[in-house]
Amino acid sequence: QNSCFLEFEVTDSVTDLKLKKTLQKPIKIDSLKIEKRIQKELYNLRNIGFIESSCDSTIWNNKKCVAYIHAGKKYKWLKLSKGNVDEAALSESGYREKIYNNAIFKEKQTADLFKKIIRYYEETGYPFASIKMDSLNFDNNISSGKLYIIKNKKITIDSIVYDKSLKLSSSYLYSYIGLKPG
Repeated sequence: QNSCFLEFEVTDSVTDLKLKKTLQKPIKIDSLKIEKRIQKELYNLRNIGFIESSCDSTIWNNKKCVAYIHAGKKYKWLKLSKGNVDEAALSESGYREKIYNNAIFKEKQTADLFKKIIRYYEETGYPFASIKMDSLNFDNNISSGKLYIIKNKKITIDSIVYDKSLKLSSSYLYSYIGLKPG
């Protein structure tokens, strides 16, 4: 558990000022936290459009670690279409097609959208739903695609039977298990 300096070296020629500013100066850090910090920086890069970013290698020299970063191209959405996702799920998730038109491709934004759509389906009887991108297309640094939901089987609970000797109110029980009658 020693302190050292972490430096980032971008291996491809990039002119993006935000990228350069993000990785420009050495960071004093606990040597045990190097890998976590590198992953954090890659996550940050992916959220400003560099979705190809990766750490190619790390070189240690005394109290200095240099992480060689491949940034790749900065990607933008041309369009992310709603695909087969229900309007109610889109509305609940906050999806608006215009948010993704000619906008920077942000990993976190897309992952959050997927989580919200899945949560909607889970809460409406599809606990095994999954979502993916369909017709994903990359042309140079422009991407487009469609959302595609696989609902799987609808699960309904028609009744809950419990031992009345437990002296639990039905409203408490429904609240505890997170279900609503009806």
